[in-house]
Amino acid sequence: MTTMAPAAARALWLALLDNAARIVVEADALFPSPRAQSLVVLAQEEVGKAIWVRKAFWNAWYGDDETSREVPELHSQWRAHSAKLMAATDYYTAVMEVPGSPKPVDIELVWAHAPEVVVAYLKQTALEDNQAKQKGFYVDPRPAQRGTVRWRPRRRVLGVSQPFRYRDASQSRRRPDSSRCAEFPLPPPFRSLLRSC
Repeated sequence: MTTMAPAAARALWLALLDNAARIVVEADALFPSPRAQSLVVLAQEEVGKAIWVRKAFWNAWYGDDETSREVPELHSQWRAHSAKLMAATDYYTAVMEVPGSPKPVDIELVWAHAPEVVVAYLKQTALEDNQAKQKGFYVDPRPAQRGTVRWRPRRRVLGVSQPFRYRDASQSRRRPDSSRCAEFPLPPPFRSLLRSC
């Protein structure tokens, strides 16, 4: 599946983005459940795969080249969660904080002059996102400080480390309004999918 024609690659690209969008809508329906965070991270992984396809076929899609191409990441890193998350984060990050700079710097400039800083940032972000995804999908059997099973861990909510806040049943069924969107920030590609954010 790593070698494909531009038309097949375009179909795969659209299917990956469509799946990511559907996953975000499902996460919105589950909010404020911890699984909502996990689904958003899963959607980011789908976007990461779509970015690999886009990079390989971008010129072919907007030219007359119908030559089949290989997308090596689809074979070698299909199950590599960190690699997919790094691709997605790199794609939608415009600026980043750099040690010694008083304000955020354009990521392309950092890639040109200090790529190791960007790689470290992408690896750390991917690690945190993947851990947040796992905390929403799996039970952690390690005992907490008081000898109980941890099931409400501190979690990173898309860039903000904070404890997850549970609400009563009357609040959990409502759609997010603009005041609640700040509690559950989404990466830029997904913001437009929610009705009220």
